[in-house]
Amino acid sequence: MRYLILLAGLCLGASANVLAGKTAPEVEVTTPSAEAPAFEPITQDVGARLDRLEKYLNNSALLDMLDVLEQLKLEVNELRGQIEVQS
Repeated sequence: MRYLILLAGLCLGASANVLAGKTAPEVEVTTPSAEAPAFEPITQDVGARLDRLEKYLNNSALLDMLDVLEQLKLEVNELRGQIEVQS
């Protein structure tokens, strides 16, 4: 609904300008020169991004190992309790 109202407002504003004899402002369009690169190299940023990704993966692996360790501790405690009951 918002977009419909916005579109209607734009259309009414444009038609009012046409009826008033106003023209659209001129915009200068330039083509990129042959000297300017189409993209900027990001090789410096790639190293930092790779470092962050490696740290994240290492932290994730450590957290997984911590979860496994906690599960093993619980299992050992359960087994100790079973031994205590049997003796």
